[in-house]
Amino acid sequence: GSEMCIRDRRPDLYVAFCAEYDLSPRESEVFRLWVTGHGLKYIQNALFVSESTVKSHLRSIYRKCDTHNRAEIIALFEREAPELV
Repeated sequence: GSEMCIRDRRPDLYVAFCAEYDLSPRESEVFRLWVTGHGLKYIQNALFVSESTVKSHLRSIYRKCDTHNRAEIIALFEREAPELV
């Protein structure tokens, strides 16, 4: 039903947002996990990187998006992403 349609569109929102803010492929992976509520440890394990690498990706993502924490970047994503698709 309609729920399937929403899930199908979700990846497009992430791709569109990451392209809009010029996130690298790796930053895009970190971004997607971060805004869907995953913690540093989960992201480290999922992407096979160190905590400091995850943190440096997050700093870069925040800089590119002019945000400072998870709440701000989620708010930005929810506000902007639907308009980008």
